[in-house]
Amino acid sequence: MSHDPQASDPDWMVRQCYLLMIALATEVVNGVVNLWRMTPSIGHHEYPDFGQHMPVNYFKVFCSAAPYCWSDPKYCHEDSHDVLWDVFLPFLADLIGKQQRLIKTFLMLVDESMSGW
Repeated sequence: MSHDPQASDPDWMVRQCYLLMIALATEVVNGVVNLWRMTPSIGHHEYPDFGQHMPVNYFKVFCSAAPYCWSDPKYCHEDSHDVLWDVFLPFLADLIGKQQRLIKTFLMLVDESMSGW
């Protein structure tokens, strides 16, 4: 599914899936299936129709396999119900560490006496 030897970029589908993953984070729809709808919505915002970029089944396969890109190879052959978050934890720890080095945050606690301000 993800490798197309005839294409100028054989891994274009993987790149497209990551772009769709970023784009879907900006969409306010209920459920993955609605991201691929082509019908008009009942609200002010049209459905995004990601089907023009990739079939929904390809994207679901990508979502199932993507966490294993950063995991320890020992998890690749285990049942996903047995490993839970163990596959993705090293990636999350690395991401959080990079965010903490990039952005320094300070917690400010405002008590009830400050609510008048």
